[in-house]
Amino acid sequence: NDPTFVEASRVLAQRMIREGGDTPDARLALGFRLLFGRHAQPKELAVLRAAYDRTLADFVKDEASAKSLLGVGATPADPKLNAPELAAFTVVASTMINLDEFVTKE
Repeated sequence: NDPTFVEASRVLAQRMIREGGDTPDARLALGFRLLFGRHAQPKELAVLRAAYDRTLADFVKDEASAKSLLGVGATPADPKLNAPELAAFTVVASTMINLDEFVTKE
């Protein structure tokens, strides 16, 4: 993975956590809206939530991997945020950034 895109994904994930509300769904919805300029359809949000839940479970089991991912880039990760949670949102943000809809505006 390109460190620039990993860092961009982490910065977006931090914003999702800080500004997206108290639930994972609200945070994912914010990230989706920021990237795509529209609200996520329920099916889209369900796919993102499933990816987040799977990834979070992995990072909870292996917090060292979460911290390693969060260490990528020039700007440091916010140490006040939960590392596994931030890493999971980072992975989902990266997934969204790599979607054709983000890369190609119609």
